Amino acid sequence: MSDQTPPQHPFTPGGWERAGAPSSGISEAPTMLLPNVSAALSVSRGFAQRLRERMLPPESPERRRIRLISLALLLLLGMPALLTLAVGAHDYFALKGLAQSGVTHITAAQSDLTGSSGNSGASSATGSGGSGSSAAILSAIRLLLATPGPDVSHPAYTYLAQRQGGTLNPLKVTVQPAKGVTAEGSSAATFQTTLTAPTYFALGGQPLATPTPTTTLATPTTTPAATASASSAHHSGRLPDAAHIAAAMRELRAAQSDFQSLSAQLDAPDIALALVGLLPVAGDDLRAAQALAHAGADATTAGVALLGAATPLLLRLHSTTSALTGQQKLLMPADITALQQAMKIAAARMHDASQRLSTVDVNALPLSARQKALFTGILPLLPALDALLPHDSDDVAVAGWLLGVDQPRHFLVQTLDRGEMRASGGFTGQYGVLTFDDAHMSPFSLQDVNCLDYLTGCLSNGWIVGRRPPAPYDSWWPFGDWGLRDANLSPDFPTNARLVTDVYAHESGQRVDGLINISPLVIEDVLRVTGPIQVPLYDETITADNLEAKLHYYQQDPAAIAKEQQLSASDTSTSGRKRFTQLVGQLLQERVKSLPMSEVAPLAMRMLLDLRSKDLEVYFADPRAEALLAQIHADGAVNTASGADGFLLAQSNVSVSKATNFVKVTQRDDVTLDAKGGATHHLTLTFAANYTYDQVYGYMTYRDYLRIYTPPQSQLLTGSGFDSGQPLCWSPYENLSPIEPAIFNGAPGCPENPYPNGELVCPAGRYAPGPQAPNVTGSDGYTPWALDTLGGPTNTTSDLPNRAMFAGFVTVPDYCTATVRLAWYTPGVAPKQ
Repeated sequence: MSDQTPPQHPFTPGGWERAGAPSSGISEAPTMLLPNVSAALSVSRGFAQRLRERMLPPESPERRRIRLISLALLLLLGMPALLTLAVGAHDYFALKGLAQSGVTHITAAQSDLTGSSGNSGASSATGSGGSGSSAAILSAIRLLLATPGPDVSHPAYTYLAQRQGGTLNPLKVTVQPAKGVTAEGSSAATFQTTLTAPTYFALGGQPLATPTPTTTLATPTTTPAATASASSAHHSGRLPDAAHIAAAMRELRAAQSDFQSLSAQLDAPDIALALVGLLPVAGDDLRAAQALAHAGADATTAGVALLGAATPLLLRLHSTTSALTGQQKLLMPADITALQQAMKIAAARMHDASQRLSTVDVNALPLSARQKALFTGILPLLPALDALLPHDSDDVAVAGWLLGVDQPRHFLVQTLDRGEMRASGGFTGQYGVLTFDDAHMSPFSLQDVNCLDYLTGCLSNGWIVGRRPPAPYDSWWPFGDWGLRDANLSPDFPTNARLVTDVYAHESGQRVDGLINISPLVIEDVLRVTGPIQVPLYDETITADNLEAKLHYYQQDPAAIAKEQQLSASDTSTSGRKRFTQLVGQLLQERVKSLPMSEVAPLAMRMLLDLRSKDLEVYFADPRAEALLAQIHADGAVNTASGADGFLLAQSNVSVSKATNFVKVTQRDDVTLDAKGGATHHLTLTFAANYTYDQVYGYMTYRDYLRIYTPPQSQLLTGSGFDSGQPLCWSPYENLSPIEPAIFNGAPGCPENPYPNGELVCPAGRYAPGPQAPNVTGSDGYTPWALDTLGGPTNTTSDLPNRAMFAGFVTVPDYCTATVRLAWYTPGVAPKQ
């Protein structure tokens, strides 16, 4: 007797898996039985034919009997397969019906909650209903979960160009790989862009399976909305009412029942379905269906829990015309507890769904091309979404903290002026305190910061007088009397926020729970959603395109300021030159509060992008809330993570002028990699000042304190173009006194070209910088200043941990162009040979 195991028959359990049959979708499972039936018929016919040919002569009288035997074999071998085909097909279509029913109920629930009409019946089950909503939600999730980084995996070299909020400076980076390092290529690579957000460049690597989501959004149109259908008429831009919430709950429970029934039948299949599972690849298909069924049950269970907990809040929101400013309490401690429990359930269920779906082969699913594309997009997000969900329910408690459920919360709000650039996005021109109490927003308005800092008889308590900023900023800050308007000193927003809120507490006597900085670029994004704002009192229309110009006009132009004082003479809530800005802010608040729900989501998406670009900056004193901002990369912190090269330019305009928007800044970094894994940088910055007296409010000479931040191991090589503070020569300024002030100790007169190396280039006779603002170096604000010698950075002690810093002033008279050059070496940022 042979010791070898006989070959397993294809019809025995596990036989088809060993045979390696080709893959197919579960929708083809009944059809896949046909080849097996054919095989059974073929076996019976072949057996009878061979038996007849070998045992009986062709004309044997036993021929008829052999035919009867053949027929019996045919019935014995073929009938089980035929029965399996019939019963399995019946089971398959019954199970498919349950799945389609579950999807249809989910689509109906979505329609009840969002007001989207969707499609009914089979079309909804196939995914055509509500596909726009699904795509929008998927885009939002992708953006929320996206981790900043290059669009390739394992690059040979990564360059991170960080951005200062409020700036729109062009950047050109050229990288020359080290010779012989084949992973980086052999020729130079050039990257060029205008920095609107932190941007990664990379050499080498493999494209990511799921690219990083785009950081731009299409500008929405402001055409009138179409008439709502009957199914969505309950919304009219508002949240669903009680009837639609109840209907959505019924649909979710029905979907939950369908998926649970489907899961139970697939977990414990009857005999016919078990036989189908033994067919080629059908077992894999059934396991995929099983995973999908359980994921559907998980998702609907999570939905039932969340909707149940959120219903009281939704009903209160629906019943009030102004959710944030009404009198009814919207969120109560019991709501927080219920939402925490629901989030725990949802987190556990989504974790289970993520684990099950990670094993599913999308190509083997009985889905349409559209459904497969949607599934492929969602699947990679599930692990990140699972990690983001609050398994410990702390996030819900944070929401309660933010909305002032336990006690009122106060957030300092500052509007920043990009025309006078400061470290975290601009000069603080106005401020206000936003208060939430039991989820209600108290009336909010903006005040002139000078009222708090300086104005006697306004709000100032005199704390600012003679005050100096803390180290390490004291070494370069040029002015005395330091207060809130000048507290914006660090480009790292959490650091900056702690500094600002501390100053505000000293000046106002009020401790706040956080800080919100708003750049004009953010307000422009809001206007692109809301549409233009009418200001009837001033006969003005404010749009995203003219906002900044109009605000500057009414704050800086003498004729416009006189108009403000005439039209708003009785308004003493702020200074005369900022009444128009205050009014625009109030009108914009009212417009945002009245937005329909269909426009709230696009606005929220834009705000998230503005947070990541640092045009909108938010800081919370609660560590849990601040950690959430950091988790979604929206805390405004300087990126100090290892693994990337690059730099951040932070500008601080201390000219006492609104000249920044008229100074064109360019950045060019030429990088050479070496075989030791290091990178040599040659950075060139240009500042071209081109403006007139009519355009700029304040002094004409532009004076900017530059800080260039690089990886901590960077080593300075050379630098030029930084103002040393030491007089080089003196030249009379236009029609002012031609006599050189004694404070310059007899500095020689300036030649026609004081800087032969091109650090500063001016039209003939225009090198004189003229008067500078009063400051601690002795300027009285009227004396024409001398030109200084130029050289390397004057400060190389970093004010940020885990960053090197090279810093100093650049001085640019009007109509001139200054060039700052800096070279440094950063080891350990590229692969070694």
